[in-house]
Amino acid sequence: MQTIRRITSLCCIFLLVVVSCPVFAREKGEAEFMLIDAHNHILPYVDKTTIDFMGGAAAALRAMDEYGIKKTILMPHPFTSGQSDSYTYLPLKEIVKHYPDRFLFMGGGGTLNIMLHDVSNKGHVAVAQKQKFEEIAEKIIQDGAVGFGEIVIEHFSMRPDHPYESVPADHPLLLLLCDIAARHDVPVEIHMEAIPSAMDRPGHIPAGSNPQKLVANIEQFEHLLTHNKATRIVWCHAGWDNTGFRTTELMSRLLKTHPNLYMDIKIRKNQGVAMNHPLKAGSLDPAWLAMLSEFPDRFMIGTDQFYQPMNARNKRRLELEGSKRLMMILPPELARKVGYENAGRIFKLTL
Repeated sequence: MQTIRRITSLCCIFLLVVVSCPVFAREKGEAEFMLIDAHNHILPYVDKTTIDFMGGAAAALRAMDEYGIKKTILMPHPFTSGQSDSYTYLPLKEIVKHYPDRFLFMGGGGTLNIMLHDVSNKGHVAVAQKQKFEEIAEKIIQDGAVGFGEIVIEHFSMRPDHPYESVPADHPLLLLLCDIAARHDVPVEIHMEAIPSAMDRPGHIPAGSNPQKLVANIEQFEHLLTHNKATRIVWCHAGWDNTGFRTTELMSRLLKTHPNLYMDIKIRKNQGVAMNHPLKAGSLDPAWLAMLSEFPDRFMIGTDQFYQPMNARNKRRLELEGSKRLMMILPPELARKVGYENAGRIFKLTL
């Protein structure tokens, strides 16, 4: 009788652990983890005059509970000085204060990125500018950020209110940011379209504010990676390639050469013009599986959602199904690493 009670008690504990763990529903032979989403934004505008960051956080929590996401890392968009809707990390800090077990934040998109792009074409960075940049970066970490982001090297404009941004990948302020990040043992999130050599703007990228000629950036990016090898650099949006050159071959070469390089994976149901997707007809591309298997500790999920208040006008569609599908078809050990273990290690999180 005592043995039966003991077995029953163990079964109850097991069931309690299973039902309390926010994971995807099990499918036979498939993995069930996507617990940390390492790259997301709040789009707080209900309309042109009403701002509601907490409403965006509530929408994020609803999606997180539905999709089994235990923690989400928020960061400001990579703003420019010409954007009137920019914001800093401070509202995100307040969200983290209200929901410390669910959210973390990064900083720099609404401050450091603006400074970087304001001086990008001046050919020289004054000592005072470097000092101001470092002061702001230090304050971001003091305020509790888990890293710097989102910082842009190359960003295409896809619509009139969407800025084109470009700086040399080995810009002096980026080198300085890497040194600051290494000093505090935090990562830097980089947004960069892959341009191995100078090229014309791809035909599917609108003219608008995008230049006709694109400048090569991979060699300079490698300079950034080698500048301070203690810096963890996350090249975000793997799987969302707008030039056609962010191939598994290029990513694998860079990962093999630079141990401090990491990537987060972005998947959309309708990839539009983006190329080199991980999923093809719902199945994992064999080249992607080979790359993830070769570098199992270097990838994580960053769905790049723009969470908006529930009553916001012209709401964006959330895109989480592709990431869910990826987690469900990866081998279980790889799913655990990509789903949460790698992000936990890269961002020094308590899981």
